[in-house]
Amino acid sequence: MRGESSGLIIGISIGVVIGVLLAIFALFCIRYHRKRSQIGNSSSRRAATIPIRANGADSCNILSDSTIGPESPVKSGRNGMSVWLEGFKRSNVVSVSGIPEYSYKDLQKATYNFTTLIGQGAFGPVYKAQMSTGEIVAVKVLATDSKQGEKEFQTEVMLLGRLHHRNLVNLVGYCAEKGQHMLVYVYMSKGSLASHLYRKVGWEEIVDSRLDGKFDVQELNEVAALAYKCVNRAPKKRPSMRDIVQVLTRILKTRHSKKHQKSLSATADEFSVDLERGETKMTFAEHEHRRDESMDSAADTFEV
Repeated sequence: MRGESSGLIIGISIGVVIGVLLAIFALFCIRYHRKRSQIGNSSSRRAATIPIRANGADSCNILSDSTIGPESPVKSGRNGMSVWLEGFKRSNVVSVSGIPEYSYKDLQKATYNFTTLIGQGAFGPVYKAQMSTGEIVAVKVLATDSKQGEKEFQTEVMLLGRLHHRNLVNLVGYCAEKGQHMLVYVYMSKGSLASHLYRKVGWEEIVDSRLDGKFDVQELNEVAALAYKCVNRAPKKRPSMRDIVQVLTRILKTRHSKKHQKSLSATADEFSVDLERGETKMTFAEHEHRRDESMDSAADTFEV
């Protein structure tokens, strides 16, 4: 009898423990699904309300290493968000990343079957396009010989979509269809920074004359040489962060030593000026003293 009761107690205890574990597991699953649904709703809300700004004339496109022709990039106009949202509501789908996805057919029509070439960059050719909303955009088409895959392209779209700066042209859409990958940017009607720089006659017009004499030429050359190495096309030829820090540290030490030498020379000059002034004062006092003595002797002679 006692054995039966103890077995019953053990069975009930095991059942209670299993029931509690199942209840905890069920609660965990419910909370997990709720969190996933909340994240999905918040991301879709962010995608529908992502702020896309049309930058001013001082913007320049440095994304994807592209070089745009003189008639490409930055148009300022109506509120960028309202303009693009109009287009989204009409025909475009906002992707999970929050960037509008355009169809190949729409971009083909907007670029007149890709005949409006305005530039060429490392990413590929760039075309001027007029969308159905009337907005002018720049469409970058990934080069056919590019090794960038679908995953890399989607990652680039997500990263570029998060970049918002007054000196950067904003990404306003993309296309990944029919084996084509395209990026859609705000069109810079006043030209790129490169086009403005290369139109200049020489460095005399590019460099601000007010900066003349305010920088050490040797130091400027060393920094420029370091920067040139950092943008080398071959990654193996670029300096490491350690090398960069060492060069910059050496430049700073040279600058401090030059400043110290200048301060010492200035102090020496001041000291020599003070000595000269002291000697002048002493000479003048001696001259006055001698003149007084000569006048006294003349007076004594006159009395005699």
